[in-house]
Amino acid sequence: MTFYRPKPRTEPRPAQRPARPDTVEESGLHARGSAHELSSAPAEPPPGSIHARGGAQSSFEPREEAPREEKPREEKPRPALLEETPRQDLPEAPADSYAEFGCEVNALAPDRLLDHYARSRLLYAEKAARLEPFMPLVLDNWERAAAAGSSLLRVVFRRTPDDGLASMATWRCTWTCWHAQHLVGSGPPEAVRAVILASQKTTMREGRFGAVQMWFRPDHPYMGRVFGTLGEWMPPGTGSVEPGDYLMVPLPVARSLADPDDHDASTTEWDGAGACAELASLAVRTRGVLYARAEELWTDDLLLTALDLLYRRVGLRRRRRIWLHPDERGRLSGAALAHEGPLGLNLSLLENRLDLLVDPGLDAARAERVVRRLLPRACEAYESFPLGAIPVATDARTGRFLRAAGAEPVAPYSRAIWLAEGYADFYRHIDELYGRPGAGAASERRAGP
Repeated sequence: MTFYRPKPRTEPRPAQRPARPDTVEESGLHARGSAHELSSAPAEPPPGSIHARGGAQSSFEPREEAPREEKPREEKPRPALLEETPRQDLPEAPADSYAEFGCEVNALAPDRLLDHYARSRLLYAEKAARLEPFMPLVLDNWERAAAAGSSLLRVVFRRTPDDGLASMATWRCTWTCWHAQHLVGSGPPEAVRAVILASQKTTMREGRFGAVQMWFRPDHPYMGRVFGTLGEWMPPGTGSVEPGDYLMVPLPVARSLADPDDHDASTTEWDGAGACAELASLAVRTRGVLYARAEELWTDDLLLTALDLLYRRVGLRRRRRIWLHPDERGRLSGAALAHEGPLGLNLSLLENRLDLLVDPGLDAARAERVVRRLLPRACEAYESFPLGAIPVATDARTGRFLRAAGAEPVAPYSRAIWLAEGYADFYRHIDELYGRPGAGAASERRAGP
């Protein structure tokens, strides 16, 4: 399978498209201790932004924004998002952690990278067919993200003597968390070891990213062995594996879940005003502490405003809309977190997933009622989504209900999360694992999503 480059644009790209900013300072977001400021944030949300409540549409393609009148804003200090984690002690290494492992970063053209994914069967026929109508946009999104240097996307790869290739991509999903994905390799296992360790050591040396997450299929023998046991060998509280279900819910199916006789008006969209302790508490009950931390649900930037500014500098978006549903006592019993990102940055479309959180303490009937109230509301965020469906990540019980309602199952996925406090332990474990006989047989080293 060979993919093509994007067709030439009918209009020139914006002149302000930047050269590759490799540091926070160059990008206009300045880290100061444990906090960061938005040095050039807009005075108010742009038209169509998710930061305005109700009626806003998500955009899945770069677009020019209409000029708007600037209004004065009150300057106030911005609280910390996450405490920066101290640098881990490592043996002396060259300044370029990638070169130390014989790796390169962001040096493959997007079409060549996707050819590599197709040859390795990571991009299998069903997944390729879903993306094929949008492939020009997908390739353009990868090209734009890579144009930000190492700020948004890092595709680390190592060539092997037999013309093989091992690679792993990571992209910035929240201000302090990287989403690792698409770990594939051919040739000796040392090449796969190299791309994992090079990526991890670089993150450790930077000292400003608090978490990494990796989604994988739990029945995959290689990924199950490498990442599925992460919660067993990481220090307590620094690593976890969260099982879940992943489905495509067609928009008509999602809308049909609404009960016309249910006039409950308690489901509301979060307006972005500060932090939401109730949401963080629900996230801990449903997905665990590490999920809440990696997704920055204890911060005042729940809508990813700061990160969106970085993506906007290369003509992309990364933002989030949130709907909350309390029970009759006012306690939050469900939430829908709709993410928007560059289409196809993850080949399973996880960059645009909706995290559907339902309190596990509810009985089946109450849990179903929460879903029926949340999912139809969340359709607002996906009206312009090209696939005409919502990629939903949720728990197994909710997944069964959605499949019965007409959702298309994609796969059960587990999400491994490891925090900065455990980066050195993760590094050592991977290093030791690949030193064992038979580690990472070539026939197994194809992993998704």
